[in-house]
Amino acid sequence: MYGDDQANELGQIMKRFPEFDVIIGGHIHTVVHDRRKQEILYTQAGYHGNWLGRVDIKYDTVLDRITEKESEVLKIGDQYVFHDPLFKNLEEDLKRTQPYLEKEAGFTETPLYVQSRFRGQSDQQQLICEAIAEETRAHIIFHGRMGERDIEKGILFEKDIWNIVPYENQIGILRLNAREIKEILEENADNYKGYRFIGAYGLRYDLHINEEPGFRIHNIRLMNSRKLHPKKKFEVAFNSYVLASGGRRFLTLRKIADRPTSRLRWVKTRTRDAVRNYMLKNIVR
Repeated sequence: MYGDDQANELGQIMKRFPEFDVIIGGHIHTVVHDRRKQEILYTQAGYHGNWLGRVDIKYDTVLDRITEKESEVLKIGDQYVFHDPLFKNLEEDLKRTQPYLEKEAGFTETPLYVQSRFRGQSDQQQLICEAIAEETRAHIIFHGRMGERDIEKGILFEKDIWNIVPYENQIGILRLNAREIKEILEENADNYKGYRFIGAYGLRYDLHINEEPGFRIHNIRLMNSRKLHPKKKFEVAFNSYVLASGGRRFLTLRKIADRPTSRLRWVKTRTRDAVRNYMLKNIVR
């Protein structure tokens, strides 16, 4: 839980701010009921609103300090009903979102599936990559799928864009040579059996997943079948989550991104905006 990476620095926060009494965390999609480090209580209520976190604190006004603290995480189910006053307070805001979500945002002549026969190459993954490529003019894009449901063919609405890109990231561009690209592909192969495996756009390669690490990637080539020139630098796009190591799954990529020779630069347009811009200008076939 306290194994920090560039995207999750809980251990460092606890070390730098020992005066904290309670930390309520998120981001790593984990249920943590009540965990202690020194005097700090850490808790995390899962993800997707499936859990409710509760923290109880007793404060002694004579001693002028907290004397007790404990937390628990409750699974949300049918036994809990909507809180009517809260629902009424939010009702008008929810109603105002509907016209925005129903606004037309493009058209697709084919369904956009989340899954695909080849890992990392689903319709939605390719759409995100095409949008980033058009927005950034990068030679190569590395990106995985983000949504969890298929999109039917026909008119796309704003709610579909949010389903394709449910959470936002920045786009970063690195200047990489062929050797560095191969290192990143090798590291990505470690994730082949999980949903964190990211697809490539703008190049092709052969993956021998049962070979030894370091020898799984072969025949890297551009879309025109040309091999990558060993001395040429290619502009390669990633999202900010992966560049931050993707929860320690891409530590090699993170080290490469930190090199001055990689010239990391951030694009102003975020991922969802890039997809929306692309869909408004193109019919997906």
